[in-house]
This record gives sequence, C-alpha cells and structure tokens, in this order.
Amino acid sequence: MKLLRCNLKPQATFIMLLLSVLLNLAPCYGQTVTASLSGTITDPTGAAVPEASVTATKSDTGLPTKTASGPGGNYTFPALSPGTYNLTVERTGFKSAVLTGIKLLVDQKAVIDIKLEVGEITTKVSVTSAPPLVESATASVGTVIGEIEAVQLPLNLRRFGALATLVPGTTTDNGGFASQSFGSPFSETSYAANGARSASNNILIDGFDSRNLTFGGFAVQPTPDAVQEFKIQTNIYSAAFGRAAGSTINVITKSGTNELHGTVYEFLRNDNLDARNFFATDKPEFRRNQFGFAVGGPIRKNKTFFFGNYEALRQSKGLSLTSLVPTPRQLSGDFSGALTGNTINLCGAGGPANLNFDSGQLFNPATESLFTCPGGSAKAGQSILIGSPIPGNSTTNIDPVARKVLSLGAFPAPNRSGFPNFVNQQPLVRNDHQFDVRVDHTIGPKDQFFARYLFGQSSIKDTTLAYTTLPNFGDTVDYRGQNIALSWTHTFGPHLLNEARFSFQRNYDIAACERCPREQGFMQSFGITNFKALTPADEGFPWFGLTNFAGVGDANYRPVISPDMVEKYQDNLTWTHGRHTMVFGADMQFWQVFHEEAPFSPHGQISFDGRFSSLGSQIPGVSGISDLADFFLGYPSNAARTLRFLNTNQAGGGFWSWYGQDDFRISPNLSLNIGLRYEYRRPSVDKRNNFVTLVPLRPKFSGPGNAILVTAADDAENDAFCTDAFYSYLKSESGQCLVATSAQRA
Repeated sequence: MKLLRCNLKPQATFIMLLLSVLLNLAPCYGQTVTASLSGTITDPTGAAVPEASVTATKSDTGLPTKTASGPGGNYTFPALSPGTYNLTVERTGFKSAVLTGIKLLVDQKAVIDIKLEVGEITTKVSVTSAPPLVESATASVGTVIGEIEAVQLPLNLRRFGALATLVPGTTTDNGGFASQSFGSPFSETSYAANGARSASNNILIDGFDSRNLTFGGFAVQPTPDAVQEFKIQTNIYSAAFGRAAGSTINVITKSGTNELHGTVYEFLRNDNLDARNFFATDKPEFRRNQFGFAVGGPIRKNKTFFFGNYEALRQSKGLSLTSLVPTPRQLSGDFSGALTGNTINLCGAGGPANLNFDSGQLFNPATESLFTCPGGSAKAGQSILIGSPIPGNSTTNIDPVARKVLSLGAFPAPNRSGFPNFVNQQPLVRNDHQFDVRVDHTIGPKDQFFARYLFGQSSIKDTTLAYTTLPNFGDTVDYRGQNIALSWTHTFGPHLLNEARFSFQRNYDIAACERCPREQGFMQSFGITNFKALTPADEGFPWFGLTNFAGVGDANYRPVISPDMVEKYQDNLTWTHGRHTMVFGADMQFWQVFHEEAPFSPHGQISFDGRFSSLGSQIPGVSGISDLADFFLGYPSNAARTLRFLNTNQAGGGFWSWYGQDDFRISPNLSLNIGLRYEYRRPSVDKRNNFVTLVPLRPKFSGPGNAILVTAADDAENDAFCTDAFYSYLKSESGQCLVATSAQRA
C-alpha cells in the first residue's frame, strides 16, 4: 500500500521506492483498540529537552496519565483510551505548555511535537486549539466513524455496522450465513472487504472478539447509543493480532464521565407513514417500535464510572407472499375445468379411434396397461402405458393420505382471482432485548480496570424462512448472545506498561419449524406404511411438494441448534526506550461448538409432478393440474426420508499467537515500523469422533477410497510466521505532505 500526498525530492523518492522493492507484499492482519500519542520536546534552539514531565488528562473523566521525555526529548503514551485530552508539559527552567482539545481516535498513532519557551515553570503557555494530529508514526490507513454518525444517520434497525460500506474496499454482503435464518440476528448488515467473505472479518468490541463462531458476523452488536466510535481497517495492520484475511472492525463502547448524563428514545416505523410500492396492489402492515435508554456517570468522581444501555425492538411486518392453491371444486376431486373440448390421439395422426381423448383428460394410473401404436399411425410401433380415463375428470376415490392432509386444512381457500390465487399476509414478528453495562475504575495511580457485559436476545417468527408460502408452516428463530470482558492496565514506570485482558462469549441459536415437534403419533396418523417418528423431536407434518401448486408441510433441516463458546486470554507489554516504542504480546483463544442439525427430511418428503395422471406429460392440457391429481390419487413421483444423527457434534479447538513490534521514530519526519508474528492453530477435534474424512487409498467393496471416522477434521497449523515493515515520512510540519508505504510477508 502506498499513500502519496505531495511531491518529494528525487533523492527521498528513490530511497523510499528502494525500501518498498526490498520488501515482499503479502497480508498480515492485526489491530489495536487504544490510541497512542507521541512527540519530541525541544527548546527554542531546537535542542532536545530530556526528563520533562508530560501529563495527558482525559477531559470528561479527569483521569491523568503521566510519562517523561527520554534523553532525546521523545515522549510516548502508548495506550490511551480514545477521547479528548489536555496535554501538559513541565520542565525546570521552562514555561509550562498546556495543549487542550486533543481528540484521539481508536487505533490512532498521533504525533505532537512541543517547543518549550524559557521562563518560570509557574508560567503557563496555553494553546486552546490543538494542532492537527498527523499519523506520521504509522502507515496504517483506516476510517473512523464516530458517535454522531452512528446515532444520527438513518440506519435500518439501527445497525451501525451498515456504515462499514462507506469505507473504501468494502461492499454489502447479503449472502452467506450472516442473516436472520442462520447465525446472529444482530448481524443483518454484514459486509465483505478485500474480496474475502463476510465470515473472514475480524469483529472486535473493546478489543475483544465478538464474532459468531459458527456463521460469522456480530454475535452481539451494541446499540448506536452505546458506541463511542469504531474504526474499520481493510489494509496494513500492526503485528498485534491476526487470524482473518478480511477487514477488522474495532468498536469502542462508551464509558461514564464525571457528569451524569442520559438519553431516552423511541424510533417508530408505521405503514400509515409509508408510500405504497409502485408494483404492489396495497400496503402490507408494518409496525416497528425501537425504544430504549442510555445513562452514564460517576460512581466516585475522578475514580469510578458506569455506563448502561437498554434497547427493545417490537416489530410486526406484513409479507405479501403469493402462491397457487386448489379451488374448492378441485379440493372435492372435481377437475372438469381442465377439459377443453379439443380432441387429440395418443398415437398421433392415423391412430385408432379408441385413443381419441380430450386434450384435458386425466387418467387413473391404477388401471394402466401397455398399448402399441399400430402401423399407419404417426407413432407406429411405440408403446404407450395408458390408464382408464377418469369420467368427467371428477373422482371421489381420493387416497387416504391425501384425505388426511385435506382434513387438517393444509390448503387455504383462494382469496383473490386470477393467477396466483392466494396471498398470504402473515406478518413477520420479531421481539428483541439488548443491554450492556460497563464499569471503569482507577485502582491507583498505576492501575486501571474495566469490566463490560453485553447481552442480546431475539425471537423471530417468519414465514419466508419455511419451505412453503402458506400459513401455519412458518419458522421460528431464537437467539441469545452474551459477551463479558475484563481488562487490567498496570504502569510499572514512565516507560513500561502492561495490559492483561480476558473475555468470554456464549451464543445460543436454534431454528425450528413453527409447530414442531407435533403431538406424539402425528406422523403415524397419516397412514403411510412404516412411517413414524424415531424420536419425539421428529414429529412433524410431512412435506408434500407439488410442481404447480404450493406445497404443504413443516420445513426440513429443522431444528438447527448451534451454541458456541469462546474464551480468550491476552497480554500486551509496551516498553518505550528513546525513539523506540516496543510492544510484545501473547494471545490464547479456546473455542467450542455444539452443533446439532436435523437431517434433510426427518418428517419425510413426498413429491408429485403429475407424470401418472397425464400419461407422462402426453396430455398437454392437464400440465397445470396433473400434480394435484397425482396427489389425490396417491401416486408420488419421489419420496425420501433421512434418519436423525445419533450424536451431536461437539467440536473444540484453540488458537495461540505471539508477536513483537518496534515503532522506531528515526527522525521527527520519518518513522519505521517492524513487526514479527507467529500463530499456531490447534485442529478442530470432535468429542465423539464424529468427523468424517475420505482416505483415497483405503479399500472398499467397489474399489479404492473409503470414508472413515476421525478425531480431527484437519491438521494443525504450526508454521504461520508473519512479518511486516512499513514507514511513513512527513515532509512539512503543516501535515500537508505525507508518504506512507508498507510491506508485509506471511
């Protein structure tokens, strides 16, 4: 990546291009969730001022962070929480310098050089407007989106993640698993970056992993009123973290301040305020109420703070789903409407008179016999399987299974004329609860601690997730996500700082058909031979699929139960020495997935395509109703059922990483960043050895190759080294000329 903002001298350009050529480009991804502030302190002659006391005080909490300049006059605050700061510099023999209104953003490496004036230390030189912050200490490029944008921009369902698509290199990703039917309902606004899948994005909240382990996307997404800001990086990272090949989104939640403040809100959407879709005949019902509150303040001024937020969603959204259903006459077995009065011969021109039939005639497959077309006809010598014609296309001889389906009222009556003749306006109903609580505490001058808990729960009833568009066969999705995070920062001295972090996340997701499981013996009551539920969970309405008409039955692949847990430990040590800021860290992550998915058709799947009553589609006039006729007569074209898995998959794995990085400020205008990262991923292991893999050379009855049960589905990755190096050059103090180039190698 190269970022040019000015014209450089030829000598400087040559040196920087040479550095770029010497480094091989490859991805090595990472991120950080704090900000850093550094610079050089000099006297009026430009000489370095060592041992100057430098204090950064956060404006809204009054918490000071102190350091001292080194022999070269360099100072560094390696880990400041994002926010607005006042910077004070003091040194005997010089006037104190005070800079106010310094705004630091997440993952920002700001540089402010300070020139002290000779005088008494009690004399203060105040600068009320802070100079523009230039990130000349790193080549990393990202986009920060603040609280105002997240709260005030119109966002569907108030999902601030939708703003990610404003960042170059990203695009909306409506596919994959980050949707309402699978994974977290709080991740509707998934996005893809760098050409990778949305599941390849790193999602961090306060520096802690908050990704749905099974399907990707946000496991729990804070509300906009709980977000201070977030940064999206699609390229060029430090060695701090890795794992994914997509982008990284760093979300910083709000903390309390010295002032008690809060908000109460409600957002309303109502179809009475909406315009009708140009192609729709009417407006479906739409009611959405999103309401909540946020409050934060001090528990103990300048020491302990709290922030909390709660939001609820109540939604009922009408869905206009159209389909074709049988008319009352057809449901009684009367298909006479298909008769056309036009005669065709099954053997074509010259065929015998006894094979002349109406082009809309239906036949009874129970009386089929083989007939060969005689010589002289268009199909001479061809054999035709012909059943007796159903008189008047009307029959009362309805199959017992079909009668059972009809007696349960599976097919609703048509509610509109024409084709399709049925509109289902059954609403999508959704109820959500979200809340988060955060406490920040200053233990002493050298220790700071914070704890945060996120909770999200959603219950969805949705017809569109089912196999049919008819009522009473919808799906339900129930989801609960929880995330707890702890962080302790200890300052050993002005040049050494350590941060220990821990997080635990648990998600529970279950998708089920609306009325499953049904009462005991329900499947057996249809009268299908050897057709009964193997377990109580399998009791459901068998799926009867028709080619032209809407099918009826409970959805297959249900239930899908996907709980997962992630436990993470992390430690970062930062050491500043002269012009070097060195960071060393380790990361351990353990995860478990308990996945249970019903087989393809636990209730059974029976299909009808009309081939029997239409003599293999030889009667063109019945192509639109022959599937229903086959259903009435009890002649399916296909039937299938799969057995339930005997065991639930309980897979687990681990992820370890170690890294080190040196940010070297070669001169006030030139910085060099060098990092090394190593990752080890333990293979996924199933507790019951249910993973299956194919061994090509293992013999079987029909030839080489056989599937076997294994403990792990893949091999461990223990050679994942990643190096990165990048530099940035600032030509003018005004910050109008910046060159940033980077190279990374995995």
